[in-house]
Amino acid sequence: LMYTRPERKGSMLSYYLSGAIAGVVSIMVSHPADTVKVRLQLSDKNIRARTIIRSIYRTQGLAGFFKGSLSPRICRAPLTAWFFASHEMIKPRLAALNIPTNMTNFMCGSFAGLCLLPVLVPVELFKCKAQAAPGGVYNYSKDFKNIIRTDGVKGIYRGSAATFLREVPGSGVLFMVKDLMERKLNTTKEQS
Repeated sequence: LMYTRPERKGSMLSYYLSGAIAGVVSIMVSHPADTVKVRLQLSDKNIRARTIIRSIYRTQGLAGFFKGSLSPRICRAPLTAWFFASHEMIKPRLAALNIPTNMTNFMCGSFAGLCLLPVLVPVELFKCKAQAAPGGVYNYSKDFKNIIRTDGVKGIYRGSAATFLREVPGSGVLFMVKDLMERKLNTTKEQS
């Protein structure tokens, strides 16, 4: 079997646009489940997901499943775009150092995850607060001002270390496995 590397003729703009579209689509698909997950995590009772789903639907309708999606919808497109673009930006530089392919992909993915952190941490903070707001009522700007007034800028970066520990190695593994699978699935038998 011989590996045929797919030709990548994309520009940074194409990486950015495809990442942006993928980001928005992923939010619309995954956010309802994330809302249920956050409510389960914050519940002080032994409650089932089915009960939370019914409660959200009964009190807020379908829109209730998308509470807290404003900050990710606004930020996910540029975040996902930057995630993929930063990976592609660093990859040729590391590949030129003759580092093994899997390690190159892991390092590029980790770098991409690191690039997200300054924006991702506050976005996730406000997303979770909106998802958990009593009655589904949440005011982003009011809460932002309150956090800045009481805790300063460090308040919007609460949870940074945990997010770092999730995003940096997780992104490295994501890109390493993605490239590994592309290579495994894109093999052709040598013609003799």
